[in-house]
Amino acid sequence: MSVTRLIGIEGEKVVLAFNRPTPRGLSNDDLKRFVGRAADVVVPYSELFGDAADRGKPLFTDHPNNAAVVAILNLAQLCVQRLAGRTLVAAG
Repeated sequence: MSVTRLIGIEGEKVVLAFNRPTPRGLSNDDLKRFVGRAADVVVPYSELFGDAADRGKPLFTDHPNNAAVVAILNLAQLCVQRLAGRTLVAAG
């Protein structure tokens, strides 16, 4: 995360999420060593993402308790919590 420090972004402004697009890959510990800190949220692989995309229907609609769905909702909640009390400026 030294890149964010180099450009002046403080650690509390960064929400780090690891996304598992496949069932294989580096372990969370390997990613932590590579990035320099643990993820705030890990979105696990789910075969159901492909099915949801094929149907054009959000995964959380039919599978609200799926681990990947829960992780994405946790990520959204964390982002909202980090932004609470801040004024957002619309682009344009």
